[in-house]
Amino acid sequence: NADPSTFNRLLAFDFNSALIPDRLSADLLHINRVTQELEPSLASSWETKDGRAYTLHLRRGLRFSDGTPLTIDDVLFSFQIIQDPNVHSVFSDVLRVDGKFPTISKANDHTLNITFPRTVGVGLRGLDSLSILPKHQLQKAYQNGSFSSAWSPSTSPAEIVGMDPGDVLTPVPH
Repeated sequence: NADPSTFNRLLAFDFNSALIPDRLSADLLHINRVTQELEPSLASSWETKDGRAYTLHLRRGLRFSDGTPLTIDDVLFSFQIIQDPNVHSVFSDVLRVDGKFPTISKANDHTLNITFPRTVGVGLRGLDSLSILPKHQLQKAYQNGSFSSAWSPSTSPAEIVGMDPGDVLTPVPH
């Protein structure tokens, strides 16, 4: 019964603020709410050898709503935002293990490595609903310190760039 305070999923602390961004964006992996199984989304597949270090493979050919291709750099930018203590992302506590964030690195243009400080039970399930943001659209706001007010309810809809989660949530074998 309240208006959203943001259209930026990484800053949406309440249900009303998360509802719309959840439909405008997509996560790397998603928990199926019926089976509780982890499913591909922006990442087509993943693997781990020890439950601590994971390799995720980004789907190829995905584009944001403005036509810009989704890249690993968008993923790295999103994780940079989450780890910035000045931003206060809703996901920062979800990803921290023993007070430390996982190490995130680009293996190549379509592959991402995530290494947690130790093996954690939640593993990649912590990435559920963690929206990947378009770096090309939000980097300037982040650099000039206005990221927290970017994509507010007063933002023109033409300025909000999303990704239709319906386009990426079709199950992919892995």
